[in-house]
Amino acid sequence: MDYLVYILKAIPVAFLSAMELAMFLRAVFSWFMADGDNKFYNFLVGVTEPVITPVASVCERFGWFEESVMDMPFLITMVLISLLNALLTYFL
Repeated sequence: MDYLVYILKAIPVAFLSAMELAMFLRAVFSWFMADGDNKFYNFLVGVTEPVITPVASVCERFGWFEESVMDMPFLITMVLISLLNALLTYFL
């Protein structure tokens, strides 16, 4: 029974860790992939975009970061995922 509880606690942490890695790889590959022909980069975009879209829509609705050169919704999402992962790792 203890193993089942451990596994159920570890699943969200593993998912958030994988999402962190995918977002990091997407950021690094975005510097080098000028075209959209790379299948791995397209996979990373497909995996991370559903997580970034809600943050981007909130930023767009309130007009935040319109003049910013950086992709702030991506950065905010990355920070939120990292904080959530750290909190879950600490408390679970």
